Amino acid sequence: GRVRAQERTLVCADGTLFRWRGVTAFRLADLLADGREADAVRYLDWAHRTGFNVVRVLATLCCWFDLPPEAGQKALPKLLALAKERGMSVQIVALAGTAPHERSIDLEAQVRAIGAIAAAHDNAIVEIANEPGHATQDSQLHNSAYVDKLATLVPAEVLTIGGSARVDHAVTPPLGDHVTRHLSRLDNVWEMMQRVRGLAHVAEATGRPVLS
Repeated sequence: GRVRAQERTLVCADGTLFRWRGVTAFRLADLLADGREADAVRYLDWAHRTGFNVVRVLATLCCWFDLPPEAGQKALPKLLALAKERGMSVQIVALAGTAPHERSIDLEAQVRAIGAIAAAHDNAIVEIANEPGHATQDSQLHNSAYVDKLATLVPAEVLTIGGSARVDHAVTPPLGDHVTRHLSRLDNVWEMMQRVRGLAHVAEATGRPVLS
C-alpha cells in the first residue's frame, strides 16, 4: 500500500515500518518510452532480487538521454504497474534538466501531471526536483521555498520529497513530507559516514524522516 510519513519514520498502509532500500534507476521510464520494456523488466527483476524496494527514476531529461515531459508521463503508469508486480515503490523525480539551455518546461504543469499519476498508483512517491540548485535546473528551482510551493501541487495522500539542499545538513527548505539530502561523496569513507550521522540532526530539527 501507500507509504506515508509518520513523524520521523515511514510506514506502510497497515502501519508497519517501511524500511527504505532504494536504488537510482534514472532511465527506467525512458526505456519504456523508447519501447525497451524488456530492458526495463530486466532491471526491475535485478533490483527486486538484490533486495531493493524503491527505484528512483526521472520523469523528464534532455541531456544524458532524451525524455520529453509528455513521453515520461505516458511511460510512468506502465512502470508503476511493473514495479508493483514486484512489490516495489517508484520515486518519481518530476523535474530534471529544466534550465532554458537544457529543456525549458512548464514546471507547475509538470508537477501537477506527475502528482495526478502518483495519486492513481499507491506505490508512487514524488520528488519535486533532482538537485534543484544545480546549474542544469531552471533558476526558479534555486529558490528552495519555491520548490516547497511546488510540492503543494501534489495530492496530499502522495508521499512527497522536495529535493536536496545546497548544504548537507540544512534544516530549511526544500523539505516536503520526507527530507532528502545528497551528501557530499568527497573525502575518505569515515568522513562520508560522519556526514550520514549528521542527518539525525536534520530529522530531529524538522520532525521528518530523512533520506541520504
